[in-house]
Amino acid sequence: MSETYFKQAAITGASGIIGRYIVKDLLAAGWHVRILSRQLQDWSDQPNVQVVVADINNQDALEELLAGASAVFHCAAELHDETRMHEVNVLGTACLLRALLVTSTVKYFSYLSSAGVIGPSFAHIIDENCECHPSNEYERTKYKAERMVAEAGLNMQVCILRPGNVFDSDSPGLVILPLENTIKHKILLFIKGNEGAHLIHAKDVAAAALFFMHKKLSKIEIFFLSYDDDKRNTVSGVYRLFRSFSSERRRCCFFSLPDSIPYIMRKLRHGNSLHGGVRFSEDKLRSFGFIFPLGLEASLKLVYNSRKVLN
Repeated sequence: MSETYFKQAAITGASGIIGRYIVKDLLAAGWHVRILSRQLQDWSDQPNVQVVVADINNQDALEELLAGASAVFHCAAELHDETRMHEVNVLGTACLLRALLVTSTVKYFSYLSSAGVIGPSFAHIIDENCECHPSNEYERTKYKAERMVAEAGLNMQVCILRPGNVFDSDSPGLVILPLENTIKHKILLFIKGNEGAHLIHAKDVAAAALFFMHKKLSKIEIFFLSYDDDKRNTVSGVYRLFRSFSSERRRCCFFSLPDSIPYIMRKLRHGNSLHGGVRFSEDKLRSFGFIFPLGLEASLKLVYNSRKVLN
């Protein structure tokens, strides 16, 4: 599909960490973007942005959102409030799918899921062929939404993306360890240092969502998104890499417990979980020709440089 075909895109969750980058990339490419938002003022000063003010469960608003759209990006999700996860993640997706089924213009649909849907696992390498066994409410609702997307019978190209631990300068996640470097964070580094960080910058997630819009997908495709092929994508590896950007050469200890120890600690407290030695494969991504524009080191440097400016 040529880039000129897509003149109108629709997006849910545009204010979220990934949605913001998708909107920015679309606008930079000269597209018109219609977004679903509960607040108009967040987008009132953006040219080429039309806002449909409603929540994800408003069927009429969703049909208005999709009117004339060629590409749809579904990023809206409830990550924190378990009492709302089914309503937003499952029922909201069901409403959007109903709207997609009656549209005639949409040619590409991208659903932003989560690598967490894989659930507890001791596998060394996880790829898209591995079975999912979600164990908490967020994982279960996101996986249920995935299956709904896969079984909806959409007459369009469909791509399901499963990003790992998404971060950027405003939401640094695990990168907070070297940023703050407190005693509390050093203890966490000692305990969890050898575990996989599964980091992925939101800008690279957005790049993948737009990349597959221009690929010819013969069937519904699922992709994990994580920098796990980079051996430095561990808690201590990220800490060490981030600290290497500084001209300060303060001595610090990088000794960490074996990754089996924090896994056992989590299991005793919360039950089975993803083992810290697990890595998400990039093989399928590469087979489709996608390479992360940033990657681990460059994405961390973005955060480092932004914090230098702020300080």
